[in-house]
Amino acid sequence: MTAPSGFRLGIDFGTTHTVASLQRPDGRVAGGLPAQTVLTYPAGWAETRRGVLADAAARAGMGTVSLVAEPLAAAAYFSKTPVPPGSALVVYDFGAGTFDVSVIGREPDGSWRVIANEGLDDVGGLDLDAAIVDHIRTRLAPADPVRWQQLVDATTTDGRRGQWQLLDEARAAKEQLSRTSLAAVRVPGFETDVHVTREEFEAMARPWLERTVALTAATLFGTELRRDQVAAVLLVGGSTRIPLVATMLHQRLGIAPTVLDQPELVVAEGSLASVPADPVPALPALPAPPAPAAPPAAGRGAADAGLAGRHPLGGRPAAGSPGDAALAVGTGGAGAGRRAHRRYRHIRQRGRQPARQQRHQPGRGQCATAERDGAGRGPDERRTPRHLRGDGERIGQLRRRHVRR
Repeated sequence: MTAPSGFRLGIDFGTTHTVASLQRPDGRVAGGLPAQTVLTYPAGWAETRRGVLADAAARAGMGTVSLVAEPLAAAAYFSKTPVPPGSALVVYDFGAGTFDVSVIGREPDGSWRVIANEGLDDVGGLDLDAAIVDHIRTRLAPADPVRWQQLVDATTTDGRRGQWQLLDEARAAKEQLSRTSLAAVRVPGFETDVHVTREEFEAMARPWLERTVALTAATLFGTELRRDQVAAVLLVGGSTRIPLVATMLHQRLGIAPTVLDQPELVVAEGSLASVPADPVPALPALPAPPAPAAPPAAGRGAADAGLAGRHPLGGRPAAGSPGDAALAVGTGGAGAGRRAHRRYRHIRQRGRQPARQQRHQPGRGQCATAERDGAGRGPDERRTPRHLRGDGERIGQLRRRHVRR
């Protein structure tokens, strides 16, 4: 990268979805790739796998690449919560394809250390989606086995498309059952909805969840930590939204888990908090705004020249003042009257007002209006824009003095 923008990117790679968190410390939007990228990996990965991940990110031009273990990133997300040295956190990471549990301890210097780590490669949110699909099969396949076989046949294009649509409907129903007690699954090809209750879903999910809870308890008890040394049980991953997960963990461990609104973002956002940011380069100073252009002085009449130095706001001068003589341009002959008439015509054109009926007496340099209202002001003047109203008042005063004479 030739010009780092100061952006930091944290990425949590998942089986079906990849979650990324973008941090903009300066608040400004800039193009280009991030200057620093933080990638997370399972705690059980060896040096070879971590090296392949870092090399792929470097080849993609992601700037400075840092690697953080997923349980350490989750602990950094909760770093605002004070955890005394010697205490530990249990990270229950239930993702889409795999399950991982880690016990991490707080060191005296404030850092984190992985005490124990275990996982299941054959348990994840996808298995719960497949359980819902199997439940739908038991409801529809006996009545029309041929149509169901066409729906799940992976050798045809329609079958593969139907499988993906049905899995998407099952995943949406699983997420909805985390908030409501009933969900409808639209089955492609059958053009019907199958309703699934939360009780039915929990009965399908319990065998899978029991394996994760049992492994969590075995990992925690194997560390020989006391109950008072466990500061919290953290739920990470989108599948932990299922209410049965927190219920079963609380019953087995005797510790109420920490439930979040967006558990799938914990690892991605915590990865940025666990790695110090690189110094942000100084941004170039913004150019100064151009100075406002001065109003042109050419073409202004003697009346405006007399008012410029005395009345900057366009007010009426007091009687007997020098400005009073400057307003009475009708006594100055026909030349001054023609200049004032041309200026008033220019003002009307700028305000886009309709033409007015006027009578002009060239010999005396007088301008009068043939159309008046009851208040002594013409209809054109009432519609004069605000930014031209001051000039219109001066011209109106000019006409009244001519008429009185």
